[in-house]
Formats: sequence, C-alpha cells, structure tokens
Amino acid sequence: MVSYGNRYNTCNIEETYQYQLSDGNVINLGEWLAIQRALNKTSQLPTDRQTKMQDLVDKNVLTWDNSQTLDDYWNLVFEVLLCFLEKYSGCCNIPYYGYATLADNTKIYLGKWVSFQWQQYFEKILPHDRLILFQELIDQDKLIWTMPQIIRLKKVRDEKWKVYYEHLLQYGKEHNGYVNAPDNTVLTLPDKTEVKLGEWLVCLRKLHGRGELSSFWEEKFQKFVDARKFSWKQGFP
Repeated sequence: MVSYGNRYNTCNIEETYQYQLSDGNVINLGEWLAIQRALNKTSQLPTDRQTKMQDLVDKNVLTWDNSQTLDDYWNLVFEVLLCFLEKYSGCCNIPYYGYATLADNTKIYLGKWVSFQWQQYFEKILPHDRLILFQELIDQDKLIWTMPQIIRLKKVRDEKWKVYYEHLLQYGKEHNGYVNAPDNTVLTLPDKTEVKLGEWLVCLRKLHGRGELSSFWEEKFQKFVDARKFSWKQGFP
C-alpha cells in the first residue's frame, strides 16, 4: 500500500483494486484496506497496524473514512486546529503527542499533523492555498513556524518549567516529600497567577513515555522515583 501511495500520492484505494507482486501473485489490496478500516472503526485493529496506518493519515495520504477525500480530511483537521486555537486563547503550538477527540470519539492527532505541515513547508511542497491559511496564523503570532522561533519558545518553556519545579518542591515539603501531585492540582499565587502543577506533571509523564523528555528533567524526576516520592505512572508508586 505504501508503494502505491508513493506512486500515486494517495493510499485511498478503491475496494476492487488488485495489486500484482513481483512474483506474479495478486493481492486484493482494496479489499484488505476496507477490512483494516472496519477493524479500526470497531477498535479491533491491532495497535501496531493502527499506528502504521495512522501515520499515513497524519501525512494526509489516507483517510479512515472511505467516503472522505484527502482534501476533506485536511480541511477537517484545520477546522479542529482553529477550534483548539479558540479554546486555548491563541496558541496553535500543540505538543507532538497532542490530539483532539471528536463527538464520534474519532481522535485527530493534531500535533503530528501540524508537524507534517511544517515539514512540507520547509521542503517547499506545501500547497500554496494551505500555506496562505498557515501564514495567517503565523502573522497573528498564533503559530510558531521557524526554527529560531521554536528555539526561543523552548527557552521560554524551560524557564517556565524551572519555576514550576520550584513550586513542586514546595508542594513536596507540604506533603511529606511526595511530589505526585494529582492531575487537577492548581496553585494560586499571591498575584492570582495559577500554577497548574497537575497538568505539568501529565505533560512530563507523556514526554517520558515517548522518550522525548530531556535528560535534565529525567534525572531530576528519577531521583524522586527512586525515593518512592513520584511515579512515572498515574497514582502513587
């Protein structure tokens, strides 16, 4: 199927399509794809297959719904992105692992999708009409798109995380050394600023689980884990 996609720039194959292998054997590729879609719809598709096919969906060469065109799906995800922007007051910089869940429980992996658009932009293959839509977000400072901007954003994030870490240490002092703050933990500072410790720890755990957390933070939190004051999983160790 990937070979077909590379050749035709789409993996949305008609159900009747048959593919001839180099040894002369013929496989019903379209029928196979229909089965994978059906299994995914009922949550029966094995995780390894779902991951591989979702990667094609995120790259906009496949849709889970066979009645949906690639352009339809792209427009749908962009609308979801704008809804995210409206909900979170102007920031389209979504973590790579970030996703949105639609009313029918379909997951839209926004982070991976935006990352792929960024890749196309730097390879100068992002279609012009789509570039215009993203450029509007860039011009409004709602989307970080260039490497210097990303580096600057990471520096700002690191400084913010250091502040959160200091508040977490204070939290630990007040809870017998335990820093496993519940997900809904929010500290309100004297100036009314909110420090969402719980959400921050959720973020750290996800990055750890994906192997994307920097060694600096891994080492700091592993010390808590070793002391049984923190768990990489939810709940107490």
